[in-house]
Amino acid sequence: MLEPRRLPPLNGVRAFEAAARTGGFAAAAAELNVTPAAVSRLVRLLEQRLGIALFDRHANRLTPTPAGEAFRAGLTPLLDRLARPTAAITATGAA
Repeated sequence: MLEPRRLPPLNGVRAFEAAARTGGFAAAAAELNVTPAAVSRLVRLLEQRLGIALFDRHANRLTPTPAGEAFRAGLTPLLDRLARPTAAITATGAA
């Protein structure tokens, strides 16, 4: 029997990756069409699930931790690769 994939919540992954790549919750929220509070909550839930801080939070600044930067570096290419075939099938109308 195959073991099920142990994936983190994908909405949290998307929120984290966008925040890390854009430099903040507000920019990520604009990209994802949600509120900054929603991005913050999704990232916090992801951090709790993983058991590790992905960002250092300062007054008006968000900085990825070393673990967060490593995670983002792996996620961005994966999400980019997922976006390409998704765009291809939606452009052709294939089901």
